[in-house]
Amino acid sequence: MRLPKSASPGHPLPMSTSTMRKGRDQVQSPSHYTRWAIEPIVYIMQNGMEFWRGNVVKYVSRAGSKVYDGQNATQSEITDLKKAIRYCEMRINQLNGKEPQNDK
Repeated sequence: MRLPKSASPGHPLPMSTSTMRKGRDQVQSPSHYTRWAIEPIVYIMQNGMEFWRGNVVKYVSRAGSKVYDGQNATQSEITDLKKAIRYCEMRINQLNGKEPQNDK
């Protein structure tokens, strides 16, 4: 398929198949989750995990493989591990009778 070299307003150039696939993969199967034999979302859903527990699985699973903008790999891994810890802390607070507060 030959693509035009330029496009007019309202008529953008079509994305290449590889570009569309890359965008789709980042949404449906990002590499920081697909490195495992079972993707975290599949594991979470098949086991009927609660929201907090699913998030712990998600953040621990991707720690060390997703790099955030403005952070290096080590900083990004620490960020994901802190997120997992935060969900554990929220659950502990809930078990101790302290419900989350809506700060808005």
